[in-house]
Amino acid sequence: MNVAAAVVGGLAGLILGVVADRWLLRRRYRYPDELGLPERSSRWLIAALPIVVALCLAAWWDASPAFAVVCAGYSVVLGVLTVIDIDVHRLPDAITLPLIPITAGVVVALGRTHSGVDALVRAALAGPALGAFYFVQVLVGRGRGMGLGDAKLALSLGALLGLQSYVHVFAATAITYVAALLWGIGLLVRGGGRRTPFAFGPWM
Repeated sequence: MNVAAAVVGGLAGLILGVVADRWLLRRRYRYPDELGLPERSSRWLIAALPIVVALCLAAWWDASPAFAVVCAGYSVVLGVLTVIDIDVHRLPDAITLPLIPITAGVVVALGRTHSGVDALVRAALAGPALGAFYFVQVLVGRGRGMGLGDAKLALSLGALLGLQSYVHVFAATAITYVAALLWGIGLLVRGGGRRTPFAFGPWM
């Protein structure tokens, strides 16, 4: 573990957490019919992002500084999406759609300079495959329990995870579903019904 990278990451995460929190407080992602929803705090990002960004830089800096920075950047984006999904149970197109071509560019750049052709092929297969996997569930569930925003985000996550290995894709997906299942069970134990809605995006 690179201690210096962890310290820099912690400071960067703190700054990014404050910036993200202030942007989220404006609630510009809300639709007009969502303006009356209860206000949900995003202050936890200020505490969470320093830890996550520090871990990303510390874990990957020695092996690949470029991927370490990418990992840290995506952590910030995913943190913002988590707050939004918890707030309105929706992952906005304004973030998930631009993230797809950005991820494609990142994957190509990292693949050519660090990971090689095999990694590019994995990413090219894993992104659409994971996106299709989520999209089928959206169709089967008819938008209940999972939305198109989850499928759009899965395209980017699948490609980025595929850059590492297929194991990363399968493991991350399995962890997502196990975590969401445990949360759902917790809601039932606390008195929620089987149709009690909860955001799936944060577990991704």
